Amino acid sequence: CDFQYLYFAEDGYVICCKHCHYYQIAFGNTLLNITAKDFLLLREKLKCTCDNGGFHLSKNTKNIVVETPSQNLFLLFTRREATQFHHMIEEADIEAKAQSLIDLFY
Repeated sequence: CDFQYLYFAEDGYVICCKHCHYYQIAFGNTLLNITAKDFLLLREKLKCTCDNGGFHLSKNTKNIVVETPSQNLFLLFTRREATQFHHMIEEADIEAKAQSLIDLFY
């Protein structure tokens, strides 16, 4: 694969292969390898969870569950982790869209 970084920081990274369009997402102790379609599904599920105030109880309690496109695989976050992960995925999506526009000129 020919990976391109879409997001990279201390909390994790998102990379995408320029050829097969598989995404690799690292956050905390989790590493996901998913298709472009599944990346968009994950982004939408995460956005819905964060936008709907899925933040209950204490901000330090791992009680926010995000379903992944992979069967029987869920991500469990604290409020801070969910916010960080959401930010990371949104930034990666913006970068991917920008790269797609740039590629139109080459």
